Amino acid sequence: MSYYPQTIANKMEKGLTKEVEMYAAISKALREDGNSKSQVSYYMSVDEDFIPDVLQAYASIVTATQRELTHAETVVETNSKGQQLCRPKYGFRWTIQDWMPTTHDANWQPGWTTCLYIDCERRIRAMWDAHYADK
Repeated sequence: MSYYPQTIANKMEKGLTKEVEMYAAISKALREDGNSKSQVSYYMSVDEDFIPDVLQAYASIVTATQRELTHAETVVETNSKGQQLCRPKYGFRWTIQDWMPTTHDANWQPGWTTCLYIDCERRIRAMWDAHYADK
């Protein structure tokens, strides 16, 4: 992935609400990503755009994971683009879901998704691994 703030946001602990916790998580993610203390210091205090960019990316991840699930699905995995691999609670039809872009349709509501693929577990997992999983 070429966008480093998104990479760091993906590595942060999910569910943080306090700014102090988020700053600590950014620092921890930078260290876990192999940065030296001086590199972490640079990102945290010199690069003016880095922290706001990470926080924006983190907010988009948190928003993406708050999609309301139907009674018939459970999220198994989510990639960096917010696309989700879902398994059914009942039956055998697995799906790959993506976020619907904002449209000018009067019926559109935030949080809606569109089903990209629906099939049995084996085929959907193969599709996910080949085209959607973060590598």
